[in-house]
Amino acid sequence: MKAGDHVFPILGAIFVIVAGISYNYIFKEIDLSKITTIILICAAVYAFFLYLYNVIIMKPRDLHDKFADLHDRINLTVETLIRKQQFIEQKTLGLIEENAEDIWVITTSLENELTDPDLAKTVSDNVSRGKKYKYFLPHPNHPYFKNVDRNIENYKKLYFYEKYKGNIQFIRMPLHVHFLLEEVVIYNPYQPERSAEDFSGINGFTYYRNNDQHNEKSLHMRIEGQFLKFLAEQLDNYLRDTGLKNTAEEILIDFGTNLNGHQKAFLATLIGKKSILKDGEYEDFKASLEEIEPSVCRTIIQMLSNYENDYVDGI
Repeated sequence: MKAGDHVFPILGAIFVIVAGISYNYIFKEIDLSKITTIILICAAVYAFFLYLYNVIIMKPRDLHDKFADLHDRINLTVETLIRKQQFIEQKTLGLIEENAEDIWVITTSLENELTDPDLAKTVSDNVSRGKKYKYFLPHPNHPYFKNVDRNIENYKKLYFYEKYKGNIQFIRMPLHVHFLLEEVVIYNPYQPERSAEDFSGINGFTYYRNNDQHNEKSLHMRIEGQFLKFLAEQLDNYLRDTGLKNTAEEILIDFGTNLNGHQKAFLATLIGKKSILKDGEYEDFKASLEEIEPSVCRTIIQMLSNYENDYVDGI
C-alpha cells in the first residue's frame, strides 16, 4: 500500500468525528437512537467514498502496474529468444538494430534498404539518433555485381539520406575480394560477444532469401564465434588502411560542387593518409567550410572527425 492509499481512511475517520460533534453542538442533546442514525449515515457515506476511490484510482493503477510488469516480462522473453534462435525475420532483426551503435553491412547489391520499407524506416530512425552505418560494397569494376552503382544512387534518393548522410558511408572493396554471401550485417563490431540477454555486444547475421511463397520471403541467420570475430577484425583493418581515403573521395564526389579549389586540394592530400593531423592547416580548412551551406559544412566536418589525430602518424 502506498502513502496516498491512507488518505481516504483518515478522511473517513475525521468525517465521522466532525459530523458527530457538529450534530451535538447544534442540537445540544443526543441519545442512543440518534447516535446510531449518525453512525449509519456516516458509515454509508464513507463506504460510498471508498467505493469511488477504489473504482477511480486503485483499480486503474493496479491494472497499469500489471500491464507494465507483463510488458517487461515479454520484452525479456523476446530478447532472450532472439539471441537463442538461429533464423530471424527482418522485423525481429530491427529489435537488435535499435540497440546497436555501429552497423556494418557487407552487401553485394544494397537492395534490401530499397525494397523493404520497414528496414528503411529502421535505418532512418537509427541515423537520426546518431548511429553510424558503413556499407561494404563490391569494387566498381567487379564483373559479377553490376547493379551496385545504380543502387547507391537510388539509396542516396531515400528520404533520410540527405539530412543524415554524415552517418552513412559507402566503402568499395578491392577488386580481388570475393563475396561468398549475399549480405552480412554486423552490429557493434568493436564490442566483444556478451551474454544472451545483453544486446550491447557484437552480433552478426547473414541474409537468406526464402523462395517458398507460403513463408517469410527473407530471413537472417546468426553468425557467431571466431568467424564473426575474424570478419569484424579484417574489416576494421581495412578501414584503418583506407577509411580516410574513402571518406575524402566520397566528400569530393558528393560535395564537389560546393567546394572551392583550395578545399578540394586539401581533401586530395588526405587520400594517401590514414588520419588527419589536427594542425593549423586542418583548422584553416574547417574554418573555410563556414563559407558554404551550413548543413554541408556540418556533414563534412562530421565525416572527417572520425580520422582526427593529435599526433603525427598519418601516413
